[in-house]
Amino acid sequence: MSVDVNKTIEENAGLVNKMACGLYRNNSVYSLEDLIQVGFMKLITALPKYDETRSKLSTFIGHCVKNSMIKFKKKNHGNFKIKRAK
Repeated sequence: MSVDVNKTIEENAGLVNKMACGLYRNNSVYSLEDLIQVGFMKLITALPKYDETRSKLSTFIGHCVKNSMIKFKKKNHGNFKIKRAK
């Protein structure tokens, strides 16, 4: 499957922003824009790996982007823990 990168970025910009806002905590180590940038970079690099037989594109993008943001936070702010929603 050939995925149009520009169209996919435009369609999933809200998803990336929402995930970044959910994971962002105000601090001096990194900014919200840093998380958004990490998310978009992962979105672009993950698209060639997408397999439409395994999941929907938005689900795949969501997992890839969230995992890359968490990895970025752990690398730059070691004591990060995910709070589970109740």
